[in-house]
Amino acid sequence: MPQAEYRGMLLVVPDNDSEFAGYYEAAREHRLVMKKCAACGLLRFPPGSGCPWCTSLEWTWQDVSGKGTIYSYEIIAHAIQPGFRDFAPYPVAIIELDEQRGVPAERDGLRLIANLVDADFLPEAEGNVAIGKRVDVVFQDLSPELSLPQFRLSEAALLLGLLIYYSSTNTFRQDAIILAFVAFVGSIMVSYIRARAEGLGYQGTSGFLTRPERVVIMTVALIIGQPIWGLWILAIGTPLSAFYRFWAEWRNAD
Repeated sequence: MPQAEYRGMLLVVPDNDSEFAGYYEAAREHRLVMKKCAACGLLRFPPGSGCPWCTSLEWTWQDVSGKGTIYSYEIIAHAIQPGFRDFAPYPVAIIELDEQRGVPAERDGLRLIANLVDADFLPEAEGNVAIGKRVDVVFQDLSPELSLPQFRLSEAALLLGLLIYYSSTNTFRQDAIILAFVAFVGSIMVSYIRARAEGLGYQGTSGFLTRPERVVIMTVALIIGQPIWGLWILAIGTPLSAFYRFWAEWRNAD
C-alpha cells in the first residue's frame, strides 16, 4: 500500500482503491495517465468508475503528455492544513491538458487541479501565474512508493519572455524576435504533435529536442550570456523535430 509523508500529513493510497491506485502507480514511474472509456474513447478526470458521457463501466489507463495550460487558478493566502501554513501563499491551478480540448463539446476539456511549483517544488511566484500560461507535469518523489504529480511553468514561458524582451525599445533586435517566435512555435508544435499522437493511441516520442533537451540548451545559453545562440539552435531544431515527429507518427499510423 503506497504511502508517504507530505508536509506533515500521511498520504495513503489503499490497494483496493479502484479509482486512484493505477493513477499513482503510473505516477511512481513518472507517467501521467487518465482513464479512457473503452466504449466512446473519451478520457476523463477524476478517474471515476463510470464514463460521464456514455456511462460505460469499461475503461483502460491511457498515458497523456502532461502538457497543457492554466485554465484558472487561485492563490491560497491562508492555509487551513497546518502543514501548508509556511507554504502560503501558494497557487492552486486548474490545468487543461492538451489532449481532448474542446471535446466532446466546445467548452469541454480534460482538466485537473494541481499545485503550481518551481524547480525546487516550492510555490510558483504569484506574479508569474496567469490564465493561459503553458505548464508541464513534474513528479515530486515523496518516497520510493509514492510520487505526487505537480505542474510547473513550461519553457514556452521563457521563450515568450525573450520575445517580449527583445521587442522592447531599449533591447530591440529583429533577428532575436524572429528566432524567439520560430522557437516558440516549434516547441509548441513538438509538444502538440505528441499530445495528439498519444490521444490516438501512439507514443508520439519520435524526434529530437524534447523538452528536457530544450530546457538544458536555453539554461546553458543564459548562463554563459548568449541567449541568441540558444534561440538559433531551437529555431532551427524544433521545426525539424516537429516535422520528423509528424512524419514518423504518420508512418506508424499506416
